[in-house]
Amino acid sequence: MLPILLQSLIMSMNTWIFAPAPPDSIEIMDALREDPMEVLVFMARSGWSPDWLSPDSLAAHLMEADSNRSAEAAWSVRLLGLPLSTEMTPVLIEFGRESIIPDSQDVVDDPALLDAYINRILHTFAEGCEPLNLEAFVEIISATWDFIPTDIRSLSLEALGKLGIDITGDISPSRIEEAGLSASARYFSTLDIEYSYISSEMNTPLERIYIAGCVSPETAGSMLDDSCWAVRFNAIKVCDPCIVGELVNDSVPYVSLAASIARREAGFDDGANRLSSLAVTSGPVGNMATEQLAAADTVLLRELMLHEAPGRRAAAQTAWLNDSIPVDSLMEEKWISDPYWAIPISWAWYLVDIGDFMKAEDVLLKISNLQENYSDQVLIKEYVALLTDRLQNMEESEEEQESETIEWTQYELPFEPDCISIPDTVVIKTDVGDFTVLLWVKTAPITCGNFWNLAETGFYEGVYFHRVIPGFVAQAGCPEGVGTGGPGYVLPNERSLRNFGRGVLGMADAGLNTGGSQFFIMLDDHGRLDGRYTAFGIVLNQTELDRITVGTRIRDVVCLVN
Repeated sequence: MLPILLQSLIMSMNTWIFAPAPPDSIEIMDALREDPMEVLVFMARSGWSPDWLSPDSLAAHLMEADSNRSAEAAWSVRLLGLPLSTEMTPVLIEFGRESIIPDSQDVVDDPALLDAYINRILHTFAEGCEPLNLEAFVEIISATWDFIPTDIRSLSLEALGKLGIDITGDISPSRIEEAGLSASARYFSTLDIEYSYISSEMNTPLERIYIAGCVSPETAGSMLDDSCWAVRFNAIKVCDPCIVGELVNDSVPYVSLAASIARREAGFDDGANRLSSLAVTSGPVGNMATEQLAAADTVLLRELMLHEAPGRRAAAQTAWLNDSIPVDSLMEEKWISDPYWAIPISWAWYLVDIGDFMKAEDVLLKISNLQENYSDQVLIKEYVALLTDRLQNMEESEEEQESETIEWTQYELPFEPDCISIPDTVVIKTDVGDFTVLLWVKTAPITCGNFWNLAETGFYEGVYFHRVIPGFVAQAGCPEGVGTGGPGYVLPNERSLRNFGRGVLGMADAGLNTGGSQFFIMLDDHGRLDGRYTAFGIVLNQTELDRITVGTRIRDVVCLVN
């Protein structure tokens, strides 16, 4: 349990974000006396700071006072756009103002310097910016490969893979394998580099998943009967479609979908037929199959546009627009009046994208007039405003955005964060097993409170995992099962320096401060998510995580009773 005083302080600062105005100087001073680091983190997350307080000076002071939290201090002011000057220390190489790459001898003497620089690259990538000095980065990886620890080799491959850099001309594939089977196979599969691994059931499911994505088509074909669905799924993408016919009827619908798409694209009728049958099944795989339909399936698509499930109607609309099937006035009227907010917005967005601005303006006006009829008032308002701005060419330049003062934002939730009792440990019960989760209440108290409040009200009961990328994430929490739904409100971010390793729970969002009910479970380590998303817990029994597939259903989320 957290000390009562500290727990009270955390919850007190959490209530600030729900007030109509920012905390006054007395509240800030009281909090600074109790825990100045928590105040700095609050400012970093909210983007707001009082004009009388210098966050960078506070960070510099805290780094001197407590070296154990120096990374947190430097990271916080970086988020505020006030990074400290870079020095040749791991913390400031990672979070400092200037991008400075250590030389080879420095790395040999202190590999943590390279670890910090790689993390800086991953942070930059996560921010949507192009990392600098990539040639120098490749050179130092090549020069120090034999001297750096295995974990830093693995991190290097993660960054190189994400950046799409093939380093096999400098480091041979056999030497790359020294980073470990999972890390090297993941790198090769990311870049579609073929490598001769020999897979067996002795390998972990995660290792076999990556191996299936980078071996020869012949070897991938021998993995089509693997006991792990994700291995079969990845093997389908590599091997000849001629030999995946049996998987069209795989017991796991998501594997069946992958095989059906591969077979249809290769000209086999069984693939197209199976897609049509999958499109009328319930759940997210049915939605995905619907999105694969085309003009030849017009009759079925019209039927699916009348489906009771919002996600299925949205998927049918997506298929219709993707294949550029003509839209008559009756269909347009049906889309605009659909209560599921994503359908009218998708039609307006499509019109903007194809350059039919006059019609888009007319559609947005109709949507605005019907605003109260839609399922999610928050999202419909945001997207109408976004599309209206695009039409009016009111997007601000980067310079204007950088100089803009961040206004105070008040959040409203259907529960009181400082009144809700949050258990330390919960169990996510699914139809493929139960997963015990330790909630990180101190790191993300609002997010944990929201998750537990939704669980207690039964929100997650029957909800599907709608997005699963083997070796990356398994995502759930959308009531429509398509990834666009939520609880009808948004959460403030609670970013931290928690590492997004295997088993960690993070809040899915469409940008900062847009999370709601959707969460993801990490299926492997992905450092590029660190500091960008809200991490709020970790699965303690991780062995069976790879059993989760698209269509896995949450039965309940309950408090763990010892």
